[in-house]
Amino acid sequence: MPRDSVRAFIVIMAILLAGIAGYVVYSRVRSKKDAASVPSSPPSQASEAAAALTRLVVAARERRDACQRGSGVLSEQFIKELTPEVFTLAPWNSSGVSTGELLDIIEQCHRLVSQSPRLFGAMSFAVEEAGLRDETLRHRARRLWGAVRADFIFYHQRHTAGFQVPPAAAQQDPLNPLVPIRGQTFVMGADDVFAREHRVRLSNFAIQQHEVTNEEYRRFDPVRPFPVGKERYPVDSVDWYEAQAYATWLGGSLPTEAQWECAARGKEGRKYPWGSDPPTRERANFFTMNSRPASEPVGSHPRGSTPEGIQDLAGNVWEWCRDWFEVYPATSDLELNPLGPLLGTGRVLRGGSYFYDGTLVGAAVRNNDLAASRYLNFGFRVASGALGP
Repeated sequence: MPRDSVRAFIVIMAILLAGIAGYVVYSRVRSKKDAASVPSSPPSQASEAAAALTRLVVAARERRDACQRGSGVLSEQFIKELTPEVFTLAPWNSSGVSTGELLDIIEQCHRLVSQSPRLFGAMSFAVEEAGLRDETLRHRARRLWGAVRADFIFYHQRHTAGFQVPPAAAQQDPLNPLVPIRGQTFVMGADDVFAREHRVRLSNFAIQQHEVTNEEYRRFDPVRPFPVGKERYPVDSVDWYEAQAYATWLGGSLPTEAQWECAARGKEGRKYPWGSDPPTRERANFFTMNSRPASEPVGSHPRGSTPEGIQDLAGNVWEWCRDWFEVYPATSDLELNPLGPLLGTGRVLRGGSYFYDGTLVGAAVRNNDLAASRYLNFGFRVASGALGP
């Protein structure tokens, strides 16, 4: 090769490597600072959701059949324009709607939108949120959660070719078993990753052994494409609503941020899921200068598992959690089964990914993004749900 060509090749490679390194540094700074720059959604989104919810409330107050298809009270166009934010953002941002009234609305109108997985995910979250935050409504919320789930499954059994009925319970899923975690008190957060340390007490729960795979997700969304041979790779490019919908279909929920971190750290307070040793490519799939950034089949790094056998909590893909994101509150009180803030703009993501370096795979590192975001390195896993069967 001529000397000039060699020199040009070296310059081009240097520029490419510098660009990659700069992006990694940017990504590292963005996430490591406790994801302090919470993504903001357009102000119109919240106001439009509030207006739609108000219209639903007024219609439901005036006529019990308002939310029945073909009643003429709500137009088909209005129904088509309903967004997930109507159920996940507007109810908690509107002083004119009580939690009980929110359940009334969902009870009446959920059959109108059974065909939409994202609206199903949003409604199931709203019902679960109402039941968890108001103990007087818990029994009613549990029954309604089951009805919303049953109607979604019934609709897609009849209308969606290839749609599968879920296992009898999330614990019985042969493709991704739930690993039980005993209730415990642990220290959540770490000052060295800009996440204030605080004490949390959790009840017994269970969390899936690994991230949800393409093979698993295809049962819920049979038209979703993925390359042949990638059945055991983590499903990606799902937004928070779709992840919550799958979790409800399975009979569970997305893990709370506290549950996720407890599974990764344990009562020992591990820095990483496997312990205190620094991350290596043998333990987790994260970006290094000599690696090709891409997801890998779940369970590819057994040395990175927790003592309980939970896999891939570090690297591979970021994992959606149930909570809104906010800086941890300044309190010395012991928190019992925290649900996170009531409102926010971003949803929590945990675990790092193949597109980020090893500094972000720590068990206490936080990230967040808009609930509607879909990226190639965003995935999730399911936890046992408080209202589930």
